[in-house]
Amino acid sequence: MLSGKKRTIAFKFLVPMVGVTALTVLIFALYSVNVMKSIRRGVYQQEASAITSYIDESISSNLSVCLTNAVSLSQNTALVDALVLQDRNAAFEILKKVSNSLSKVFSSNFKIHMHDADAKSFLRSWDFDNYGEDLSTERKSVMQVRETKGIVDAVELSRTGITVRGVAPMFQMDWYVGSLEVILPGSVIAEAASEDLRAHVLTAVQKGAIEASDVVNVGEYDLLVSDSVSSNFLDELKQAAAGDIEKESGYFVTDNYFIVKYPVKGFNSDTAGAFFVGKDYNIVNNEIAAAEKVAVVQIIISLSGFVVIIIVMVFLLRVIVTSKLKALTDATHELAEGDGDLTKRINIKTADEFETAADNTNRFISKVQHTVQTSLDSVLENVSASEELSSTAATLAQNISVQTSKVEESSVLVNEVASNLDKTEELAVTTTEVLEKGRDSLLELVTSMNSVVDRIASDSDSQLDLAANMQELNMQAKEIQNVLGIISEIADQTNLLALNASIEAARAGEHGRGFAVVADEVRKLAERTQTSLADISHITNQIVGSIGSSSKAITEVSESMREASGRSQELVALADDTSRKLDETVAVSSEMVKMSTFIATKTKGMIDAMEDITNISLENTQAGASVEQVAGTLAEKSGTVSYELKKFKV
Repeated sequence: MLSGKKRTIAFKFLVPMVGVTALTVLIFALYSVNVMKSIRRGVYQQEASAITSYIDESISSNLSVCLTNAVSLSQNTALVDALVLQDRNAAFEILKKVSNSLSKVFSSNFKIHMHDADAKSFLRSWDFDNYGEDLSTERKSVMQVRETKGIVDAVELSRTGITVRGVAPMFQMDWYVGSLEVILPGSVIAEAASEDLRAHVLTAVQKGAIEASDVVNVGEYDLLVSDSVSSNFLDELKQAAAGDIEKESGYFVTDNYFIVKYPVKGFNSDTAGAFFVGKDYNIVNNEIAAAEKVAVVQIIISLSGFVVIIIVMVFLLRVIVTSKLKALTDATHELAEGDGDLTKRINIKTADEFETAADNTNRFISKVQHTVQTSLDSVLENVSASEELSSTAATLAQNISVQTSKVEESSVLVNEVASNLDKTEELAVTTTEVLEKGRDSLLELVTSMNSVVDRIASDSDSQLDLAANMQELNMQAKEIQNVLGIISEIADQTNLLALNASIEAARAGEHGRGFAVVADEVRKLAERTQTSLADISHITNQIVGSIGSSSKAITEVSESMREASGRSQELVALADDTSRKLDETVAVSSEMVKMSTFIATKTKGMIDAMEDITNISLENTQAGASVEQVAGTLAEKSGTVSYELKKFKV
């Protein structure tokens, strides 16, 4: 027996099973309701689809009949000639015979209508006197035949309601002379549907589309009522909801009828009207009841099968699991609550998982038995070992105390060494820094001197180039003096010639007066030229003298700069040698700093190690005391364990 809040496996299994069963029944109930609704909806849709398909096929077949006969009649030579000759009597006789023949063959009231090339009515087989009407505005199918010269079939709205028409062009010698159409009233489709479907069929057109005495208005439609239509069906259709009547297509249900609305699309998809097909609701309801009966039987069978499975599962649980589990529970309870006899074993032979569990438990008991026996032996050994451990711990504590004292003395000495090493390291670092700064300053001096030497050499070369240019300028100035001498001689000759010209002009008298004026101006020009040449010559002589002095001074400066450059190069070489020696000194000093740092680091590490050893010694002292305490506790616990283990029978 289980106590407290514990539950048996059977209970834990049965509670969810009951919940699953209840949930399954609920799901089956909801599913059944949904299936019933789906069946009703499915039957409705199936009936609506069958009615719609029938009317589709009926309209299609009647369109084909009308178009085929229209094509055949449009090729009738006698009719074509009568149309061309406007012989309505001859055409009427032919159409009357053809119309009667068609009505007998197809048991339908066929009508034939001929139109001339201007889309005007030429002849109606059912109304000889009604002709000449212009059809261009109302008859779109006729206008399309006229424009395309091709055949057309269409559903159109006429004065009497919905009609099915086939229109074909008429030609004479490839010349379009008019068209011919074969017409079948929509009532033919309604009557056939009523008979074949065993239903009531009403033809409807858009409200106000036609004028007739047998029209009944329902919503947006006018119903074309005939004597064959049930008054009860008409009354219920009138009482139907406006939304059902006016929706584009589909079905709806009244008290006694299942009604399908079939919208009729006319030429170019214009709305021509609709067919309302009412089937006795009892017939539809019988189909629904039959389908629901089949569904109910299937649901009952499925639910019964589920219940049987649940019962079988509960029975198998009780026979196979619960009884075997009770035997295993009793055996383990005896093992747990008994006198601790580890020599007993669980005996279950069922050749299944319960036997495997019993075997595993027996192996575990064997391991526990072996463990208890081994533990008893180990406990006795632990008692002896704990006594030895207590003695060893006392000796260890004394040794650790001596070790701690020696370590503290060593730590004091190492700290003194570390203090002196720090000062040595600081001095070495300072020396290295001073040497590095001196080396850097010397390197800057060498760099500056090299720049100065290069600049002096460059300036010396520039001075030499300038001296050469001055010499060349001096030679050019002398050439200018030579040219000025030649110009001066030319001016003297010009002055002399001007004087001679003046004398000759004076001799000429009045005739030479103008020439005398010119000669006088030439003479004055020559005099001014001589004066200017004298000034230029004086200035040129001064320039030549200055150039000579400057050239000499520049040459002397250049030689002095070369001498200074040579001395500077010697000084640079001496500075380079000094810099190399400083580099060696800095390297030695840096190495000394590194060694000092290394020694200081190792010394500090030694100090840290001494401190660690001291701390460890203190910890070892505490550990020794703890070990001694643990040894006593171990001896006490070993005795307790030994007492408890001896309770088991091994």
